[in-house]
Amino acid sequence: MNINRTHAARAVGMCLTVAIGLHNPMISTEAADACKPRIISGTGPRAPANLAETGAIAAWQQAAAAAYGPGWSDWAMAKKVRRTCEHKSLPKRMVRCTVRAYPCRLL
Repeated sequence: MNINRTHAARAVGMCLTVAIGLHNPMISTEAADACKPRIISGTGPRAPANLAETGAIAAWQQAAAAAYGPGWSDWAMAKKVRRTCEHKSLPKRMVRCTVRAYPCRLL
């Protein structure tokens, strides 16, 4: 009977250690990132719908690099991303997109 209590106590201790480790930023294995405090916008040229967002992202990358340097222009690292696209010209399949996000990078 004491053996079961010992095993149970060890199991609980291990669970607590794991839970504390998962929530403790000093123990985390995920890479930390840093973000700039200003949102950067990029608007691409009017283009077919499948290319319009790509142009907006390229414009965002250029603006982020101009504002903070090339290390801050990685779109995949951007946070709080917003995308908007407008159909204001004929033919309607032509679109202009704007993207907005905080530039971030790994520390």
